Amino acid sequence: MKLTVGTAAPGSDGWTTLDLVGADICNPMWATGVPYGTAEEVRCIHALEHIPRDRVEPALREFYRVLRPGGVLTLEVPTLAYVCSQWLEYRDHWGLQLLFGLQDRPGQFHLTGFDAHSLRKAVELAEFVVDAEQREWSFEQWSIRLAGHRPLR
Repeated sequence: MKLTVGTAAPGSDGWTTLDLVGADICNPMWATGVPYGTAEEVRCIHALEHIPRDRVEPALREFYRVLRPGGVLTLEVPTLAYVCSQWLEYRDHWGLQLLFGLQDRPGQFHLTGFDAHSLRKAVELAEFVVDAEQREWSFEQWSIRLAGHRPLR
């Protein structure tokens, strides 16, 4: 199984989707309901910032739980410093959306933020091995993309 978190469109290119509504699996990311060790890959693209800070560690531990040993984790989140700079520079609707999310449906609110250090630290606390980290332009903003894996042990 390949699990994509925060994407409501079911059956997305062979991936099983997980979101609060409208997905293959409708559960929060910290309690997926996916059996232990059954996913070969988990990707969470621009979704981790939509949960409260105190749920980040349980979500990452849940990703670890559902991944099989050697399974791949891909995370991408907005760069908080970029988001804040856009608001401070332009003070417009786009800056507010970057900072607080679209807010057009449940779950579309930004509740936490990351820089490269805080994201890496959270992933390592969940016992993942970080393989790569890069700055990437996506969703019309600078983002942090981190790739890691669950150790074979």
